[in-house]
Amino acid sequence: MRYFIIPALGLLGACATPQDMASSCQTYGFKPGTDSYAQCMQKEAHANNQRREHMRAKLREMGRPPEVTHCQADMLGTGFQCSTF
Repeated sequence: MRYFIIPALGLLGACATPQDMASSCQTYGFKPGTDSYAQCMQKEAHANNQRREHMRAKLREMGRPPEVTHCQADMLGTGFQCSTF
């Protein structure tokens, strides 16, 4: 059983929270409320969604039903809309 738990935990660590994405964009030098910040947040959200899709595929390979939360930044990069399925 440990064989399945350890890889799954490693995959879960690959996904960023909205706060992580915002922190990354601010670290890159983008200011909240600017167009460049919003674009950064969109790119971070897209990259995060790709990581989540990869995680879902790996969980399917292990025979586990995945539950994934997708978050999308708003156009100004100041808020998020998330859904779990």
